[in-house]
Amino acid sequence: MKTLVRILAAVAIAALTVGPVSAATAPSDALTTVAQAVSTGSVSGTLLDQGGSAIASATVKLTGPGTYSTTTDAKGAFSVSDVKPGIYVVTATRAGFNGAEVDDLAA
Repeated sequence: MKTLVRILAAVAIAALTVGPVSAATAPSDALTTVAQAVSTGSVSGTLLDQGGSAIASATVKLTGPGTYSTTTDAKGAFSVSDVKPGIYVVTATRAGFNGAEVDDLAA
């Protein structure tokens, strides 16, 4: 059985503001609600075997503050967008291969 050796992942964090942040005129005894900016990012990479060949049709799963799953393309590439910030465990599986795991990916 071949081994999934490498999960080469690149993390891109893009700060996105959700809705406008504004302060409306309100009586001093009223509760004031302030919108909070939320950041999301993306995780992308390539899945390779021991010989450096791309592994197509493998399942890549991110588990952490959120759970995401995708499948590699013909070149072994994968991408997940709108990933919540935090520490993730990334696992890669495909029939006929031993799985691979990265347990401390910061997104």
